Amino acid sequence: MQFNIAKLFALASATAVVCSNAAVVDKRDAEFKMGELFSRPNGVSSIYVINQSIVPTGCINLPSNVENRAQSISVVNGIVCKFFTIPNCGGNSITVGSPVVNLPFAFANAITSYSCNTV
Repeated sequence: MQFNIAKLFALASATAVVCSNAAVVDKRDAEFKMGELFSRPNGVSSIYVINQSIVPTGCINLPSNVENRAQSISVVNGIVCKFFTIPNCGGNSITVGSPVVNLPFAFANAITSYSCNTV
């Protein structure tokens, strides 16, 4: 099979068209799971998944049906979250950065807001 400049150019153009029509996924637009809250110790009975597209998250208030219900929390590697006992990231706080943490008595069933960041 012989290639000349015209055939080579046509092949390169066809390849460029195929590549330019490919979908581009911007990770900044896709939400990813940063963590999860559970209503029971040891990561049992999920009640809320922390899905965010931007890190740091800023302060996020939990939905009313989740407030004051968490007894354990998991956070993915590379993320650290701070959980608060008062809405708008006020009151006492606990920082969680390990896979599953059973909340101490002062925080169990007391979390109302959070903020997350990279480690």
